[in-house]
Amino acid sequence: MDLEILRQYQLTAHKTAIYPRRKDQAVLEDSGGVIYTALGLCGECGEYYEAFTNYHSTDSTNKNTIIKEAGDVCWYLVEFLAEIDIPVDVLINSEAYQSGKPFKNSMFYACSCAELIKKGIRDFGRVNTETLAKIIANLQLLWASLSFDITAMGITMEEVLETNNKKLLSRLSRNKLNGSGDNR
Repeated sequence: MDLEILRQYQLTAHKTAIYPRRKDQAVLEDSGGVIYTALGLCGECGEYYEAFTNYHSTDSTNKNTIIKEAGDVCWYLVEFLAEIDIPVDVLINSEAYQSGKPFKNSMFYACSCAELIKKGIRDFGRVNTETLAKIIANLQLLWASLSFDITAMGITMEEVLETNNKKLLSRLSRNKLNGSGDNR
């Protein structure tokens, strides 16, 4: 995966982000963006996992669904990283991604992030540095898991990101970012 492609993908994601963002607050003293993107990541990982468990290599419709859902996971992942002021480089440069080995499914890691955020807010009113390191490690494992799954199906992450970018920019040009459903 080319790091510049991932960085460009994040720039497009920013253009299509229409949720309450953290503005001038300290990192992880959230105004909605961290929680919104973490919850979105959990939801999209669930949708991806559902498509993944129903995958049949001969079904092009299912393959397209997997590409769309993986793209949605990527959108929330890069936006979540932006919300916590962490560059996307951490995904590509992680040992987990570099190993190319399978891990638990992406849903596990997304839920672990949400759980860490919940406990940080409950116990400290924010996410502390130690918890942030655990969140980043889970995001790296999520990316590695998603990349491994996609590659095993004969799909590249570049294909996922490009397809998602086209979808997002089309919605942006047609003023269809709000709402639900992949085909709006």
